[in-house]
Amino acid sequence: MDDWNVDLVLHVIQYLSVLDSNRLRLASRRCFYLVEQYRHLRGAEMVANVNQVGSLRSSSTTQCTAQVLTHTAASQQLQTVPNLALAFSTLSSTLPEDLALYLPKRQRPGQEQHQRQPRTDINNNNTIALGVVSGTIQSTFPTLDCRSNAGLMLAHLPNTYMHPFLVQFNSDEDDHLPMILDLPRVIHELHTQQERRQQPCQVIMVFGCGEEAAFAEDFVAHLQSTFPNATIVGGLCNDGYISESTEHVTRSYLQTLSSVDLMQWYRSLGGDNNARGGSRALASILKSWTKAQLLDCVWDLVQRRPYRLRILRNGGIFGVALFGQNVPVKSVVSRGVQSLTVLHKNNNQRARQHHPATTHEDNNDASWNYVVHQSTFNKPGDAEYLFRRHGSVMDDSPSYHIVRSIKDLKTGKIYTPNQIRNQFGHPDFVGLQFSESEGFHLLMPHPLSFNVDAFIFLESACDPYNKNNNNTDVNNNGNKSLEGLFIDFFDMTGEACVRDMDQTMQLLRDQTTKNKEELLGAIMISCSARGPEASSLIHESMADATRFARVFPDVPCLGFYANGEIGPLALAGQRSCPPPRQAQPHDQDQEQEQQRPHAGVFRHGQAALQGFTAVFALFVVPKFTLPDNAGNFLNDDPVHVRQFVQSYLGSA
Repeated sequence: MDDWNVDLVLHVIQYLSVLDSNRLRLASRRCFYLVEQYRHLRGAEMVANVNQVGSLRSSSTTQCTAQVLTHTAASQQLQTVPNLALAFSTLSSTLPEDLALYLPKRQRPGQEQHQRQPRTDINNNNTIALGVVSGTIQSTFPTLDCRSNAGLMLAHLPNTYMHPFLVQFNSDEDDHLPMILDLPRVIHELHTQQERRQQPCQVIMVFGCGEEAAFAEDFVAHLQSTFPNATIVGGLCNDGYISESTEHVTRSYLQTLSSVDLMQWYRSLGGDNNARGGSRALASILKSWTKAQLLDCVWDLVQRRPYRLRILRNGGIFGVALFGQNVPVKSVVSRGVQSLTVLHKNNNQRARQHHPATTHEDNNDASWNYVVHQSTFNKPGDAEYLFRRHGSVMDDSPSYHIVRSIKDLKTGKIYTPNQIRNQFGHPDFVGLQFSESEGFHLLMPHPLSFNVDAFIFLESACDPYNKNNNNTDVNNNGNKSLEGLFIDFFDMTGEACVRDMDQTMQLLRDQTTKNKEELLGAIMISCSARGPEASSLIHESMADATRFARVFPDVPCLGFYANGEIGPLALAGQRSCPPPRQAQPHDQDQEQEQQRPHAGVFRHGQAALQGFTAVFALFVVPKFTLPDNAGNFLNDDPVHVRQFVQSYLGSA
């Protein structure tokens, strides 16, 4: 192939898998150079594979789950060694135990004389693994499925540094290992990595399981406060597994482990190439070794391998932070609520026209006709403070806002909250617009609201941005008043959830098409109340996955059903058209809803642990087409090629 035209060689390379392209790299210096240049041109890549239902339940096939998934995925059109593995499995899968055996192996930098890392790869080309164990996983390829027991995504994200993290409060490990035992420490660690790499922390995938999941909400809030522009996605699951650094592991610690524990360490480090075949085959080999032999082998691997795959036996908060200037991961979130004011308006119009009532004739998903007219902020010690026990205010009593009246901007009429309830019904949520560039934050009024003809909101619920930095400025106007904020009233309905997913997916397709972008893959975390089975609320099985697959039939999508979803706040009215902040009553004949430029479907920041949402982590990149004249921009002169290889490998 050294006699072939550069463009011809590049066109051949684009159809090779990572295995074949690696073989081609060994053919000659020129082939090595051209393969590396194509990988640079190609940029980010992702492939995926899912175990099919049926034979998976037999013991002979479940043992090779990891091997099948990794080899099948790698044989697809993945041009480069993956540096990120995202795994999803059920409790019956052996994927967590076997995955490390089949992931690409990389040595710790400097351990082998001939092992040199590419100068452009800031993550030392290691494959960081993050795995989620859930009762049910979901996928959209090759068909919609929620019965498989394992799925795997392999991705190569160039110029992206990945830092896995783990928080455990009740570790069964020895104190000699520097385990992260508290939330502030891991946040400080990520902040240190950002300063060290001089790269922003753009994306954080975080999951929680076991007892530690109770701390996930606070952890996410502190993460977002530390990295305000980061995209944070994840959810609560049953169990998990994550790459863990072996940097501080000592031989003296390994000597304290039993033979069984050493066997688990051997597996978690990936073993050696001659110890393959899954858990059963490996177990038979390891049982023939003495403990001294096991210790020597494990210690040798610890010295050579920067990471091991840690399976969380006792729960934890775990994830991976992605640092870089252009990390190709974006987030989309969907929930779906019905505006009672829009519903009331539609039904009145239909009634006047003698047509049956409908729930979604108005294209807007919220109304911008109402503002808070009278509201006060009460704290413990105030004369009108409501929360008292036996006449006394307790030390832990919360501060709150109490909304006494609402104004209709179109008519100028003032309503009390009970009048609002009588006219529109009792809402599941009350929406407040804290920023004119956003939709409504959905709040649940305190139960005492019904007794005092008011809407009562705790201070923490009304402080979505600043609750972690003690900022007393809720709506950025220097006081605690909610007066003047737009307000609307919402119900959770299955029809609204389905409609919002349809609109979100359509908007995602329109935006990526307009920007000439493509989706390499998607992770979908759906609330367990949204599926997979049809329910009294959503009368359709796998409703979220169905809508994604309908719009993106060729994009692999993996995920699971969570007990709580982590992602940007699900806001109502994002696609509506709010009037200016200082809104004045409009003329009776002028519609309040005026079109404004759409902010886009992607969201970042404002992450929270929430419910009944569908959160997506989308791998979005510019559409790639190999230029016909790419060879004109590459210098394959023998002298230049030799210099490139020497620089890359450190030898001729």
